[in-house]
Amino acid sequence: MNINREFIYFIIFILILDLILRILNVQFKKIRIFEIICLFGLLIYILIKLDNVKLIGTVLTLIVSLSIALKDLLNNFISTILLILYPEFEENDIIKLPDRDEEYTFKGINFLRSNVVSTDGSILKIPNKDLLNSELYIK
Repeated sequence: MNINREFIYFIIFILILDLILRILNVQFKKIRIFEIICLFGLLIYILIKLDNVKLIGTVLTLIVSLSIALKDLLNNFISTILLILYPEFEENDIIKLPDRDEEYTFKGINFLRSNVVSTDGSILKIPNKDLLNSELYIK
């Protein structure tokens, strides 16, 4: 059996398992974890089976595809680090967002989103990249 046929069988196996997990209403995070584990298994399999030239091409393709897929996540993560290192506002500061008329009370920075509370008590979770890149009015 050559690598192409094995690769196709592996992809079909992943797709069938993914479909079964979705039919059984498994939580979305668990499906993502399963897919990531399968991709790492596929990567290890490819690393074992391929020669050097194909290996370099495969690794470069995986790096590019992962960087495209995780672009927003990495952008938010870097924004979180920058907001922690160089804070522009503190907890309980009143901020006004440029796309909204209402004022919000800043409650803190989380991993990917920050919490702000409106005057009526509703909580709004804002992506950290939006907090870092937008023009905020702070009181």
